[in-house]
Amino acid sequence: MEDPMNITRTTCAAVSAAALMTLAACGGGSSDSSAAPKDVSIATSVPAPKGDVDSITWNLPAGEPTTLDPAQSALDSISTLDANLCEQLTTFGTDYKLQPSLAEKVTEPDDKTFVFDLRSGVTFWDGSPMTADDVIYSMDRVRDEKVASAWASSFDGVTSIEKTGPMQVTVTFDKPNVLFKWYQATPAMSIVSKAATEKLGKKFGTASGGIMCTGPYKVDQWRSGQDITLVRNDSYWGAKPKVAKARFTFDTDTSSSTSALLRGDVDGQWTNAVSSQTKLAKSDAGSMLYGQSLSPVFLTTFTQDPAVKNPDIRKALSMTVDVQGIAKSVYGGAAKPIKKLTSPATWGYSKPIFQAAYDKLPEPKQNLAEAKKLVAAAGSVPPLTFAYDNGSAEDSKVALSMQASAKQIGLDIELRSLSSTDYYKIFSDEEAREGLSGYIVRGYLDFPEPLSYDLYATQGSYYNYVGYDNPEYDKLLAEATATADDDARATLVTQAEALRSQDHYVIPIVTPYIDVFVNKRLTGLVPSQSFLYTPWLASIGSTK
Repeated sequence: MEDPMNITRTTCAAVSAAALMTLAACGGGSSDSSAAPKDVSIATSVPAPKGDVDSITWNLPAGEPTTLDPAQSALDSISTLDANLCEQLTTFGTDYKLQPSLAEKVTEPDDKTFVFDLRSGVTFWDGSPMTADDVIYSMDRVRDEKVASAWASSFDGVTSIEKTGPMQVTVTFDKPNVLFKWYQATPAMSIVSKAATEKLGKKFGTASGGIMCTGPYKVDQWRSGQDITLVRNDSYWGAKPKVAKARFTFDTDTSSSTSALLRGDVDGQWTNAVSSQTKLAKSDAGSMLYGQSLSPVFLTTFTQDPAVKNPDIRKALSMTVDVQGIAKSVYGGAAKPIKKLTSPATWGYSKPIFQAAYDKLPEPKQNLAEAKKLVAAAGSVPPLTFAYDNGSAEDSKVALSMQASAKQIGLDIELRSLSSTDYYKIFSDEEAREGLSGYIVRGYLDFPEPLSYDLYATQGSYYNYVGYDNPEYDKLLAEATATADDDARATLVTQAEALRSQDHYVIPIVTPYIDVFVNKRLTGLVPSQSFLYTPWLASIGSTK
């Protein structure tokens, strides 16, 4: 995460949304929006590495991971490391094409059954062989309520997980589930050693206990509060990585982490502060690279809150947001405005159908005059309270601009500035949501299937704590989940998304590009959001 903004609330809150260039000057870490890149090009390929590297240092701007247990891999700090340690049954390419991994072959004899033929000769770091029993154990562990994995819902509808051969596992569902093929390449299917996990017990995933996986790297040392060191797994079944050792630091301070990159003390970092990106891009220390992301930034409202229960108030709010100005001035061009949560980069199939539906949505334009009329017609509206993560300079600026714009149309927005720790409690703690009308979110899809993200807003979903309730929306998505034909599924999904857009319970803002800074002595890393689930470290090597 970035540093909390060092700003004067009163001064910045007085800036109008139309003056986002001035608003950007209120943010910590830069004096104006020129600190962010103006022209961003997407890197789809980079020069291949030529040689080995003894060691690198990489920073985790989100801080020290709380665990390395892949079943708990739902935060960037955990996923960035686990992606190099633990493997799944299949894996993503940088273009999100599914590729074989621990399963050499996946077949679907019918629309409710998946058969995994496992790769032979794979060993865990301790030398023990990976077996079908380890695979079944790993899946069952994620499903176990006591583990409380965020990935447990990946197995919804599973009726059995069975060993159907010496190196074969069969998963059966009660009804068709088109999402399961994608989850095979996520931490939902990260395979751990049954023997080691049971032996470690509660210490599994901790600094003192560690983990036991099959990936190209293994944990050498975890010094709590200082760093984590990974070393190459010389018994790895796949291609030998060129980097022998990687030390991961936990510097969450934007200024000091950027300086370390510029000096060459740190070789790389994913997700750099916008305020640092031009400085990094202009430096001869390395390269600032960008890729398409599956990440939307949006305002979500708690529809049960009296202040935003009226859909006209939510519509008025959507009209106050200057998405073009935010993309340009807050993100410095390193983001694109979006009409809905699932942006074009998330359409992994049937793109013409998604594009046609997207084109029908209204362009996101600020319209304060019309918004003011809606508010006036609604009568008395109680104050709205929105939360944001003050560890993100961008979220802070977006929140302040929305507050200023809302004031111009007669809405009183109170902002609840939360530390990153308190902000993330909103996602899991009902008490943390008490008194909120909504909050600013930067989410991301795990893979390019819009249905997966849309399901979060259905009744009964763990993630539907905003209280969205639209039976027709739920019906369309339930049908889509069981529809194997891509075009038919895309049609159902776009119909559901149109309903959600009309309800204005979420207000899409932008999709930021994924970014990474890499020292000039290194190459091979193509920026893709799939770095959260694939062994990106294994792609890096020397330029010479």
